Amino acid sequence: MACITRMANRPARTARFTVAALTSLAVFAILCLPGSARAQGNPPSYLGISWEVVPHPACPDSVVRIRFDACHCNVDLKSVEITSEGLVVLRAQVAPFIVCGVCDPRSLEVALGKFAVGNYVQKIRIDADVVDSSGTTHPESASFDVPFSVLESCLKYPGRILPFLDQVIIGRAIECPDCPQSACAGDSIDVFLAGAFPNTCVWLEEVRVLPSPVVGPLPQPDVVEIVYGHNSCLRVACNPVITPWNAHVRIGQLLPGPYGLMVETVLNDDCAGMAPEPIGHATLPFVVQSCDSLPPPGGCMDARFVQRPGGVCDDFVAPGQPGHATFEVASAVPLAGLQGSFVFDRPGLHVSAIETTGAASGFQLFWDKDSNGAHFVLYSDDGRLLPPHIRDWSQPWEPVLRLTVDQNSGVPSIDQVRFYFDHLLGADSTGHEVNLCPHPQRDEVGDFAATFCSAGSCDANHDGRSDVRDLVIMAMCIWGGVCPDTSGGAFDCDGNGVVDLSDVMCCAHHVLDQRPPGGEKGDSLDDHVSVAMGAPRAVDGGWDVPVFVNGASHLGAARLDLSYPSDRYDIAGVDLPSVPGWLALSQHGEGSVALAWIAAGSSPTMEPEIDVQRALLHLQLKPGAKDGGDISIASGQFASTTGTAVKVATAGLSLPLAGGRVALSSPLPNPSSGRTSFSVTLSTAAALDVGVFDAGGRRIATVFHGDADAGVRSFTWDGRRDSGIAAGSGLFFVRAEAGGTRVTSKVLLLSPR
Repeated sequence: MACITRMANRPARTARFTVAALTSLAVFAILCLPGSARAQGNPPSYLGISWEVVPHPACPDSVVRIRFDACHCNVDLKSVEITSEGLVVLRAQVAPFIVCGVCDPRSLEVALGKFAVGNYVQKIRIDADVVDSSGTTHPESASFDVPFSVLESCLKYPGRILPFLDQVIIGRAIECPDCPQSACAGDSIDVFLAGAFPNTCVWLEEVRVLPSPVVGPLPQPDVVEIVYGHNSCLRVACNPVITPWNAHVRIGQLLPGPYGLMVETVLNDDCAGMAPEPIGHATLPFVVQSCDSLPPPGGCMDARFVQRPGGVCDDFVAPGQPGHATFEVASAVPLAGLQGSFVFDRPGLHVSAIETTGAASGFQLFWDKDSNGAHFVLYSDDGRLLPPHIRDWSQPWEPVLRLTVDQNSGVPSIDQVRFYFDHLLGADSTGHEVNLCPHPQRDEVGDFAATFCSAGSCDANHDGRSDVRDLVIMAMCIWGGVCPDTSGGAFDCDGNGVVDLSDVMCCAHHVLDQRPPGGEKGDSLDDHVSVAMGAPRAVDGGWDVPVFVNGASHLGAARLDLSYPSDRYDIAGVDLPSVPGWLALSQHGEGSVALAWIAAGSSPTMEPEIDVQRALLHLQLKPGAKDGGDISIASGQFASTTGTAVKVATAGLSLPLAGGRVALSSPLPNPSSGRTSFSVTLSTAAALDVGVFDAGGRRIATVFHGDADAGVRSFTWDGRRDSGIAAGSGLFFVRAEAGGTRVTSKVLLLSPR
């Protein structure tokens, strides 16, 4: 079946402004549907069944769903489910020979879950029993990729200031986040605007400067009206790509004094047949001052590479897989030109391309390679300028160049290479020199280099770290689930050109080599998952210590890091029982053991009786050493079945390797609204006392008192005193005592109102 291509070209309207790189706009979609799929515009459809991702737009707090729609007169939507491989499957019965006079709409939805900001692709399959006019039924099936985006904002019209508008600079760029915007009296005033569209279904039509509606003895600022285009009847698929835009207009001159600039946004739908719809307005304060009170022309600027938050790697490079870096500036004055060089701190990479981006699109660019980087000259030959930009280190600046970097042929893995800018010089519209600002904050926020890492680092989600979340993402992609659009070469860990479970195992060993950050990371505590250690069992010449991860069906991967007294013991081995659909492995060093479990099978077994992952550690006493010390869980990493981080309590899990001491786990949930559970572990049989005490040290409840065998016992406190009265809100202490050893753990009780 041939692809159906639809295109609508829109010439930009002429106005009193400059719009970089927006001389025309082509909105297009290519619908390539396999089998008997029929392209019916947006949304796509198959056998009269259409689908779309809701809500639109989605944000990190949204539960993303796929909704299937059909007319019930000839389509019966039976069921929809997500398989263990992450595939959405819809089952339906279709009678295509029936022509619906009136559509009786029916829908089915399935929830995909919550996602971080980014672009995703969900695989779906429609299994249909197709009934012909004779009553004969035959099956038909087709699979599709459903792209969707998750934006930072769930607003219908996202934007930090107004719909699709993120930045407005009036006059000269302000020097700090709290400084007022200012312009020069006796001259027209520049207004720079910048924003972004969430998809290709909306575009910038024009920016108008309209007379002020305020009538008075003194002139008032003109009104800036931004007109967005939209065509709801084009029936084309929206490409979910975030598209930046920017514009520059000038308003009339004003006398010195404080003012407010009125900015209005309207949506012009060519299909609606009505006047443009107002969708936002704001009044932005600024001050007009005498030119003599303002800094002289030229000013200064800052520059940096866009850096990826949360990690050390800004992009990844491998043979045949280039990396990219975006260079951005923040200037106190509009820039008409820029020159400088880019330098690698070590060999292994080269610059293969430099192109303009953002407001610099359409500027003249000349560049050439150096032995250790490249140098460039960028200038405007048509009067357009790079807009001034506030130098707020926490906010995006103005992107001007996008650089492509490749790995040199015949060189080994690059590890990490830093990429710097140097000898940077700017020029304003009159040719005055604009140098880097001697800002003291520059030393505080770093050198703004870009860091390239090897794409074989197993960092599948490209957050700069290799951890269990990457293993879940790799396994999902291999088995046909949701894949990020930034997979690149990070999946082919063993470098054989084939991505399969051997790469997951390869990356799992790589992950175990990395020392995890301290603390349990995750958005919220998962009460369904818990970690425990069984009582150490004395064996000839050492100890066997069991470790458990309970509630494994709620996880896509787990990692535990344990510490043991290496001055007394060696690791003699680790037993990891085989569980269908799961990969398990271990790695140990001096005084530490790392354990990992990954749900990496095509049909992971989630039966209740094996909803526990186990490991048995064998500790061998060193010659001449005596028993003693503790074995502890130092940290843990956990990821859900969708690859998001999960927080699981592991703090306080420590057991003695000699004597009759007692260990107490952290109560869960904590804080608690009434009931909280915990476990007590005895290394040997002993008399055990478990009680709850208030902040003043008074016992308010006895949970257990009596003889107890060696091992792990679970307890629950119902939030009541021994008298049966609710203990009330406050901080309490769970205390376990056995064999002369006493351990305590805190619990915060929040009584329901």
